Amino acid sequence: LFFKCFAGLSVLNDRICLNPDFPEKWKRVKFHVRYRNVWFTVTFQKKTVKVIAEPLRELSLLPPREIAIEINKKIYQLRPRKPLTIQV
Repeated sequence: LFFKCFAGLSVLNDRICLNPDFPEKWKRVKFHVRYRNVWFTVTFQKKTVKVIAEPLRELSLLPPREIAIEINKKIYQLRPRKPLTIQV
């Protein structure tokens, strides 16, 4: 319920979506969510969202693929283990 109400978390076929709507009094919220063998660490602070994608394991010897995530109706491509910080 927390994820759906405050983080606006929903799942599409190819990505997770975040549409945060936190109470003004909350200064920082951090949580982890697993989707398709990837752990996402999401941190909301006032007007920023920081996301890190951590694949459970590499399935091939190819370079890691980018991972799609949608934040406030805009799609971003995450590089594994590289933080993405955006203004919301």
